[in-house]
Amino acid sequence: MRIAAAGFGLGFAVLTGGMAGGCGWLSKECTLVGCVEGVEISLQPPLTEEGTYRVVIETDDERLECEVDRHRSCPNVYVQTPIRTYEIQAGDTTRTEFEELPGIESIHLEGRTPKRFTLSVFRDDVEVLRHTLEPTYRKSQPNGPECDGNYSCRNADETVRTE
Repeated sequence: MRIAAAGFGLGFAVLTGGMAGGCGWLSKECTLVGCVEGVEISLQPPLTEEGTYRVVIETDDERLECEVDRHRSCPNVYVQTPIRTYEIQAGDTTRTEFEELPGIESIHLEGRTPKRFTLSVFRDDVEVLRHTLEPTYRKSQPNGPECDGNYSCRNADETVRTE
């Protein structure tokens, strides 16, 4: 009985020792998965009128401006336009098509986490929206809390009424 127990104990130690030593399920390796901080602003309902849009974001420290016509992004600002989906039947096959519509559905401020900022949207040089936001950020840790270090991000999702 003692020999079997000792053999089992030694075998278990050999099996788990290799795993705990950095190659198996007991080790913690940080993958260094990155993430991007920022604020996602949904416009409800979306702005959908034809025209050339300009987005201006003003914080205490900077002013970001982006003209949205054919280009949907500028440095640190990405604009999502409304999209219409429809299906096309061709014989036995149905495929889904997407069409970008005029306007703005959401705005993503990338790489910045201001405590407070003012969002202004202009259509054909006429201001159609002005709203001051104080985002509530949540922290994400894509590698887990053990690997936090410089690999955590703060993001916020905000909704702005356009009516």
